[in-house]
Amino acid sequence: QPRWSHNAHRIPDYYYGIQLNSNYRAFDLSLFFNGVGGVQKYNAVAQRLSNVSGGGGNKTVSVLDRWSESNPNSSNPRAIVNDPNGNDRFSSRWVEDANYFRLKNIQLGYTLPVGVLGLKNGTRVYVSGTNVFTKTPYSGLDPEFSTAIDFSRSQNAVQQQAATDNGFIPQPRTFQFGVRTTF
Repeated sequence: QPRWSHNAHRIPDYYYGIQLNSNYRAFDLSLFFNGVGGVQKYNAVAQRLSNVSGGGGNKTVSVLDRWSESNPNSSNPRAIVNDPNGNDRFSSRWVEDANYFRLKNIQLGYTLPVGVLGLKNGTRVYVSGTNVFTKTPYSGLDPEFSTAIDFSRSQNAVQQQAATDNGFIPQPRTFQFGVRTTF
């Protein structure tokens, strides 16, 4: 299990990317992959959604597998009002590896021959996608989230906020169709 400390891997050990371009006759294909390795994030959303110490609200399905006398081998703590053991406090329990490999952009195009549609220059028709897929062990919505830090807080609080997922909106997956031409 990852540990969360002052020397935790909040900044990736390495970044990588590869751009591949290919042409065949009138077709062209462009792919851009990127990712990071050696990074850990604190999943505060999972912490909040797994808190079973009392009160209502939404919970994750994992809380159904909590510790009980009939389920003594669970890694999830027992559900108890006011949680006297502090099982849901800030701890390494919520630290996750957030390495990822992502198909960031893909574009497939076709250039129509000159003269088609009465145009003197070639017209290109294409489809593209952004954030098409992501492979990651991170259980949150997006391992590439950006943390908003409130620097008016104490230095210790700022350090705890760094690389903390508080439920930020993930990057959207988009698909586009387009036509490029000159008249």
